Amino acid sequence: MTIIAGNWKMNHDSDSSLAFFEKLQSYGPIPNNVKTIIFPTFLCFGSAQTNSLGVEIGAQNGNPEKSGALTGEVSIFDFPKIDINWLLVGHSERRHIFKEDSKLLKRKVETALSLGLKTIYCVGETIEEKEKGLTGEVLKKQISYLENFLSDKNLIIAYEPVWAIGSGMPAGSKDADEASLLCKDFCKRDIDVLYGGSVNSQNVSNYLSSGLISGFLIGGASLNADSYRDLIDAVA
Repeated sequence: MTIIAGNWKMNHDSDSSLAFFEKLQSYGPIPNNVKTIIFPTFLCFGSAQTNSLGVEIGAQNGNPEKSGALTGEVSIFDFPKIDINWLLVGHSERRHIFKEDSKLLKRKVETALSLGLKTIYCVGETIEEKEKGLTGEVLKKQISYLENFLSDKNLIIAYEPVWAIGSGMPAGSKDADEASLLCKDFCKRDIDVLYGGSVNSQNVSNYLSSGLISGFLIGGASLNADSYRDLIDAVA
């Protein structure tokens, strides 16, 4: 089964979220060989969960503390209470814009997995690191912080080269395959690896031929119901 996960980032409100799913529903049922997940903003949880297509809903971020004086934060512990069963951790924007370090990301993963959440842990190198041939070292270091959790079946890796996200310059299928192999080797199992970075319906099938990529973490192409359905149909 191929995973098509859409990360809405800070886009859509309750009304546009409802409109998205109404339009998506107009295309008919989602094929059985595709698992769909949408990561909306916190304020869109309610509207997104009303979808009748079986699209699962996840959180883009969460705090590993159960409670406390942490103004503006949302606890990971609260997600299962409202049937949010997926969590994104380590997206490049969290690492590079919000300066979240690997120790904090490890705590988020540990908390999420302890609660049974399906956790997508994002890894990826910058263009400078790629040009220096450091991709393998970067991925290994990012994954090494999770050494105690790598056997957990709810853990999924998303390879998102920082230089490809939103740039219109996706990594080639060979680069994605090589990164997937590295991740599987570091994890010492055939862990599911998603690819993310300027994916669209025209190039998505290129990444599936080797069988090393289990699905995709999509940004911009997931904001529109038409382009999201095009991706689903392209892999189905």
